[in-house]
Amino acid sequence: MEIADFLKKYTDGGMFKSDRISWNIPVAGDFFKEAESQLEMKHLPEYDNVIDWMRSNNGRGLLIIGNNGRGKTMIAKNILPVFFDYALGKIVRCYHATEINDNADFILTRRIVVIDDVGTEEQFVKYGERRWIFPEIVDRAEQKENILIITTNLSPDEIERKYGIRTRDRLRAICNPVLFKGESMRK
Repeated sequence: MEIADFLKKYTDGGMFKSDRISWNIPVAGDFFKEAESQLEMKHLPEYDNVIDWMRSNNGRGLLIIGNNGRGKTMIAKNILPVFFDYALGKIVRCYHATEINDNADFILTRRIVVIDDVGTEEQFVKYGERRWIFPEIVDRAEQKENILIITTNLSPDEIERKYGIRTRDRLRAICNPVLFKGESMRK
């Protein structure tokens, strides 16, 4: 039996089949602009990259990284969960990073995970054992082909210093990065 024929039986059986969640939603831009209007948000150039991801994620999550006061939390907490319900019929909750330790077991079972303000959480401590939950969530997302949406004020180097090169590398592999830069829009 030829190698290609041999491997085909595994492909047909699903062994090599990807289980990534992906979509193609042409109305994502209209949805985002309407949400911006209702939330009275000023449109910033970096939002266009988020809209592009909302239109077609290509099976990847979203890493929104950058300066304070640019709308990262507003998008993660108020726009994306409503978008997932509208476009995919999926109910998705946005967790603040400080909540992930208390909700780790549940979060690790979700196919779509939204975490706001990564880097503000503490290490999980139980019976003297210390561990970072965030790298576990990233590992699981890569293993199970889950969609991970993250906001953070940490730079890529700070992510590496806090969680290690493995987590930074996995985030690069499973998420589309969008850099939010510029002055804070908070009044």
